[in-house]
Amino acid sequence: FELTHYMNVNLLLPNRFKIYGAEDVISYRVTATHEHGVVKKVDFYANDSLLHTAESSPYTHKASNLKPGVNHLYAVATDTHGHTQNSDTLSVIVEPGLLVQEGDACIVGQENEWSVASTAQGYTGEGYIDYETSGKKPLSFVAKIPASGTYNFVCRYSAAGRSMFRICINGERKHILILTPTSAPSKWNIVEREFEIEEVGEVVVTLEPLSVASLPNIDLLALF
Repeated sequence: FELTHYMNVNLLLPNRFKIYGAEDVISYRVTATHEHGVVKKVDFYANDSLLHTAESSPYTHKASNLKPGVNHLYAVATDTHGHTQNSDTLSVIVEPGLLVQEGDACIVGQENEWSVASTAQGYTGEGYIDYETSGKKPLSFVAKIPASGTYNFVCRYSAAGRSMFRICINGERKHILILTPTSAPSKWNIVEREFEIEEVGEVVVTLEPLSVASLPNIDLLALF
């Protein structure tokens, strides 16, 4: 039988809803227990790169110099028999090149157009855009592109049902963004898409609703 069935590994990040600066140190810890054996070590990872190994409890780490954008943190516990068990993955955002939140001046035509709410817990900033009550309008914002190249588009959202959006740059179709349901309005998910941007200078980035079973709550958009 597999002893990993009896290991319980949890990653605990106190400020998981914070947008971290490039110089910030992210402190977090892992609880790892074994019903029928001994936990030998816990490895801390970010984006599949090993950051730190803790060989005794409490299993803690202070991460620094993480890459700009989305970082996926998780831990792997190993017992004395060499069996391993992964924790869940938690995603944190570190100072992207452009961060768009409710009320930002770069949102096109935002005055009296977007319904900003704060009832669902776990959002960043002052609230989130409630797309359900705002209608099926495209959401556009202005971004300054320093050089042509590959960029990552990030959306942090919660949704009761599946929805599909088209990402456009100055009206040109770039990518399809699919938002899958989250388990509750306060359960936020992060989705990323990578594409090429050839234009340099100010561009208009548009999130255009396509197939929408249930409109999402948009906590933030980022481009880096």
